[in-house]
Amino acid sequence: MWTPVSSHIAPNCLSDNLNESEDERWLSERIAFEKRPENEISVEQPPTRWDPVVRTHRDKLRTEAKEVLASKAAHERYEKLSQSCREGTWDREGGTWRSMTSRGQRLLDYHKPRPFRVTLETLERALAITNAISTAGKTRGFTLRDDEKDGRIAVVGHAAEL
Repeated sequence: MWTPVSSHIAPNCLSDNLNESEDERWLSERIAFEKRPENEISVEQPPTRWDPVVRTHRDKLRTEAKEVLASKAAHERYEKLSQSCREGTWDREGGTWRSMTSRGQRLLDYHKPRPFRVTLETLERALAITNAISTAGKTRGFTLRDDEKDGRIAVVGHAAEL
């Protein structure tokens, strides 16, 4: 006698099938959400509105960048001096620039964990990308959290932390 296959499926298998259909429904909803033009993720350069966590790092990094540029200018002035003028003096004001160039030109690289490992050239783009991730994450139920202990910015939400 013929019996349907579904009658032989254990109850656990049926619940797994229900979970799969819930997962498929959730995934199709997410895909539909992401396809809508208003949900497109784009990186504003420069951003018009800053996430508070990103703004804090932006201010620190921009301050560091100004100090480095001032040190670079001082170093360049020192390098233009004649050899006789350089004798008996040293390039104290250019030390920050020399130190930065010797460590790969990364800002705020003090052997401590930092969420940004950027150069002067990549600073603004890195901040804009992080801000875009924050903005997109907020519309999707995530928030940014500054984890100073681990030196990272965490994306938190939906029972996950990235």
